[in-house]
Amino acid sequence: MIPLLALHLSVVAPAQPACDIFRSSWTRSRATNSFLIARAVRDSTLIPPWRVRQGVHVYGQIFEVLAVGGADSARIEGAVALAPQRRVAVVLWGTNADCTWKPPDAALFVTEDTVVFIEGELRTRTAPSMLFPVFDIDPEWHHHLYVPRSQNARGLRAWEYAQMYAALPVTQYWASNPQAALSAFDGWLAAHPDLRDRPPVPFVRERLAERGP
Repeated sequence: MIPLLALHLSVVAPAQPACDIFRSSWTRSRATNSFLIARAVRDSTLIPPWRVRQGVHVYGQIFEVLAVGGADSARIEGAVALAPQRRVAVVLWGTNADCTWKPPDAALFVTEDTVVFIEGELRTRTAPSMLFPVFDIDPEWHHHLYVPRSQNARGLRAWEYAQMYAALPVTQYWASNPQAALSAFDGWLAAHPDLRDRPPVPFVRERLAERGP
């Protein structure tokens, strides 16, 4: 952030500290994280306040769920199966420079009909008036969204990204056992030679190797 100049006092206001939340798309923050493979719908819905973010109403984009994975997949699948057309409302939270949370920048953040990978958490409670289950992508919890780039035909599709995601080490394990984590990922690469050279796989492998000897 560029420091603000307090010209009338001839002093420089201190800059906001940089957010030190460690975000990584090459590790899993927790072994218990779950994910969706879902198709974007050009529609959104108003969602009521949630947890400590009381008083904040936000919009979530609607997605049609194609597949569910991760530790909480049974509970998520149960909620999705009861939803109209297997649709959920997804909220893409953000963080400010000082790590405080902020509401989504836009209600519609993925182009219609794009199939994406969504790491996040299903809300345990929603307002009785909510038609769809709510799935939160929260950077404070190290969740992330993978949107295949339409201009990069070689990039992984969402289904393929989910295969790679399952092979990623948990962040804490990678930090303490970098060589073992890298070796395990290399084992996955050897078993998937058709994916190893397609973005973002080379980038992920490079980042994992950074903590090696």
